Amino acid sequence: MAALDEITNVIAEIIEEFTGIPAADVDRNKAFSSDLGIDEPTKNEIVKGIEERCDVKIDGSDSKEFATVGDAVDHIYTHRN
Repeated sequence: MAALDEITNVIAEIIEEFTGIPAADVDRNKAFSSDLGIDEPTKNEIVKGIEERCDVKIDGSDSKEFATVGDAVDHIYTHRN
């Protein structure tokens, strides 16, 4: 479980870097678009940041399926290098 929390925290930090949304306001249940107001171009930049920080490759079609922060966390957890 700690690994999932760590991944969530890293993603929250990346979201804060790109959007200014405090990392403390980001959790697994937040939807990128409706809850966090993140548009597709910004989400793509966040995904690039996730790839760099988490040492994982995320296919473009996979990232389009990330509706929530939890979707991204789960993908990273199962596809880590």
